[in-house]
Amino acid sequence: MHDSVPNWGIHLGATELVVSQALVLHFLLVLFRVGGIFAFIPIPGIRSALAPTRVALVVLLSWLIFPLTPSVSGVAMTLSGAFGVLLSEVSLGLVIGLAIQFLHEGVVLGAQALIVQAGYSYASTVDPNSEADSSVLQVLLGLSA
Repeated sequence: MHDSVPNWGIHLGATELVVSQALVLHFLLVLFRVGGIFAFIPIPGIRSALAPTRVALVVLLSWLIFPLTPSVSGVAMTLSGAFGVLLSEVSLGLVIGLAIQFLHEGVVLGAQALIVQAGYSYASTVDPNSEADSSVLQVLLGLSA
């Protein structure tokens, strides 16, 4: 009757909500990867946000991405296997976040070289990522990267 509605392993019993173990593992995989990415991603002002706000942002983004990711329902996991998979997801998220951070720092370094050559190093402002005094063009290129 409801073939268009995806079955994610959530069933309403008479008085309880039953969630499958595969569904919880699937959400945790998405959550750990997104959390690893957010550990290093250069979002302006994210370092000054409160920790519960950052955690809520990671959980919300994971919840939004969760239906779009492929399911892991066919995998029978032991506790050690699930721990290994979760550890690999965190590692992959950290690598993705670091790669984005390195690209961002490369743009900032290129902007600094351009600014020194052009003679614009005297115009300065506060960089929202590092909260340090930086040149205006460096901040603009860093925010646009």
